[in-house]
Amino acid sequence: MDERRELLMPEDEEEAGKNGIKLYSSQVAMAMIINYVVGTGCFGLPYAFVEGGYGLAVSILLVGGVLATVSMVYTLEIMARAEGVANIGERTRPVNRITLEKFDFTRIAQIFQGSYGAWISQAGVFFYTSGLMWSYASVFGSSVSSLFSSAFLSKSCDIYAANASMGCTTTYHFALAFFTAICLYLVLLNLSEQAVLQKFLSLYRMVAFTIMLVTLAWRVGTDPSVLVRFQTRTGSQLLFRWDKFGKAFGPCFLALNCHFNLPDVMQPLRDKSRASFIGTTAMAFVVVLYLLLAILGGFAFEQVSPLVSLNWSTYTGCGNGWDICLEPNRRAELLSGATRLVVLLFPVINVMSSFPMNGVTLGDNIALFLPESIERSTGVSRKAIARISFSLPPLILAALFKKLDLILAVAGLFGFILEILIPCGMHLASSKYISEKWDAAAALTPYNLPFWSSRHVVRLIYLIGFLALFIAVISIPSS
Repeated sequence: MDERRELLMPEDEEEAGKNGIKLYSSQVAMAMIINYVVGTGCFGLPYAFVEGGYGLAVSILLVGGVLATVSMVYTLEIMARAEGVANIGERTRPVNRITLEKFDFTRIAQIFQGSYGAWISQAGVFFYTSGLMWSYASVFGSSVSSLFSSAFLSKSCDIYAANASMGCTTTYHFALAFFTAICLYLVLLNLSEQAVLQKFLSLYRMVAFTIMLVTLAWRVGTDPSVLVRFQTRTGSQLLFRWDKFGKAFGPCFLALNCHFNLPDVMQPLRDKSRASFIGTTAMAFVVVLYLLLAILGGFAFEQVSPLVSLNWSTYTGCGNGWDICLEPNRRAELLSGATRLVVLLFPVINVMSSFPMNGVTLGDNIALFLPESIERSTGVSRKAIARISFSLPPLILAALFKKLDLILAVAGLFGFILEILIPCGMHLASSKYISEKWDAAAALTPYNLPFWSSRHVVRLIYLIGFLALFIAVISIPSS
């Protein structure tokens, strides 16, 4: 048996059981990656495409999809290298592979870059997670206020609209208060993800996405005004709106991020030889879904909400789907009610499950840096203090600042750092560390990609990434 094949042998069920790990299949791993990737960011894509221009936004999403996929493989490589170095024991060379032991970004950075690298990695996780939680709170408040107004007041409520009513704003703040109470309780619990739950969430996402795409396609195919919008929004002046680069860049990369969750996904994977295939397939599938949603959603509506699901708050089921029903139609009422419920609940379910998980992750990471004296003086664990302390600011920000397009743009910048720059930086650092301590061949892993894994290519992506980030940062204030 060759060395590469030996490194990728399936995990042993008995050994995993001894470590309290329940192994799962490639299908479950793919479902988990899709669940992590398909988050709040995807609901801002149609608006980002309209704002940034279709030519620019499509280019960013496609190039971003390729880079995110390559960076995902880089993450697998650095996880394997960290395992090889950390557990070298009495061997003369590291055995680079992914095992049942989990190596997250902070631990990997600590191994190859020391405390400085660990702090950089931790800062990236902190700002990205805080931005995500901010957007989660805003999305929950806007979605629930829209559902409540539609179901009980027979009115539409888009909190992101320039002319949002006082009643809409009040409903938003009540929804946010409810979300705060629930989430502050949930972040104190130790949450664990179940394989069955992940499969259910993937199924729900596919159903909701299918409904959104079918209703969008129907409107695009039956509404004559779509042709006018198509001609206007694909005109030469609006196809590439470089002054709005940041508005397109942030949401596109935010919608592609799952890289710092990969250690959690890959640890219980039974057959780790399929890790690259699973990640690549999941990312390709998601990019196709995003393109369909963004393109159809951008052309379907005259006014695209920064949270596109809110455009379904006026769905009637008549005519093109959003036409006024000229006569009572029980079937259309039932269909439109079910459609509105599924689509408007889509982001609600997303954020209700994601906010506590991110609060736990962020709080537990920060707790490691808090002094033990806090526990003695307060009688409360450092984890509980950190979880509550760092979950509150995003909730307060969501109450004070509701401009979701800017929230997603800023969160996307930190997502880009965590998704592209940190994996590239750790790839270069781990390769240099191992090459200097042993030799270049010792840095090879079972996941190496021809061409892409070359240090010269990684360094080029790293430099271009910093340039793109700089352009995005300076373009956001002007947009």
